[in-house]
Amino acid sequence: MASNLRKSKLESLLQGAIANFLIEHQNNFNISSIVLVDDVMVAPDLKSAQVWLGFSPSNVESDIANFKVIRKHVKNIHNYLFKKMPVRKLPRLELKLSNSENAFKMESFFDTLKSHDRDKNQTNTEGLKKDSTDGAS
Repeated sequence: MASNLRKSKLESLLQGAIANFLIEHQNNFNISSIVLVDDVMVAPDLKSAQVWLGFSPSNVESDIANFKVIRKHVKNIHNYLFKKMPVRKLPRLELKLSNSENAFKMESFFDTLKSHDRDKNQTNTEGLKKDSTDGAS
């Protein structure tokens, strides 16, 4: 098993290198949208990696078409990574289409929950401070 630090470092290296490849080759693939490498998840044994791709602006039909074009070039991506990355063995890449719009909505939803929870905790701690000072009198 690989250490968690090694796995997370490999994930971030893969994400950056794949993004660079897609930026360099976007015109060759005739993709008009901006390609986003939303996430890279490497298996614990480092033998495979799921690469989540999104597009901006998002349109379901064009996203699927663009994704199919990129998926045809997965061997080119793998060869590029092999040349650019300082590793002996690369994980097998499995490309997945992410729904960036839904991810953004969920992220903002969780941010709202976190801020609401922070506000609630601040109110509770302020009430505790008042209670503890009232009891001391």
